[in-house]
Amino acid sequence: MTELQHLVIKPTLACTARCPTCAPRRELHRRVRAERQLAFEDWERVLAEARDLGVWEFTLSGGEPTLYDRLADLARIGSSYSWVVRINTNGSMIDETMARRLLDAGVLGPLDLPQQPHDGLVVRRHLAHGSPSRPSPAA
Repeated sequence: MTELQHLVIKPTLACTARCPTCAPRRELHRRVRAERQLAFEDWERVLAEARDLGVWEFTLSGGEPTLYDRLADLARIGSSYSWVVRINTNGSMIDETMARRLLDAGVLGPLDLPQQPHDGLVVRRHLAHGSPSRPSPAA
């Protein structure tokens, strides 16, 4: 029997950006978000089953995974299983407090997020106006 080695989960499909590379999935994400998403207890069971299947590498993705309230708890579970834990994030929600929580939970660090390459692809929403805008290129 082949073991499952790498598990990628998307605890939320909500996102803070409108990346062109995600455009093909945007409608799917909208439909799925309208349905019931897994509760934390369901994710606990998924992770336990993945452990039993031989997973050793775990990626938290999304949408924007940092919008999921219990992200650090999921990372901590993976870390407790001695997994390599990574996060696939655009970094828009990571401040020093969140970075510390994620690193303490076992996310592979440091969380050194290169913003320049990502910002060229992202269309952000102005929080005050709700209108999309593209970041200006670096000088």
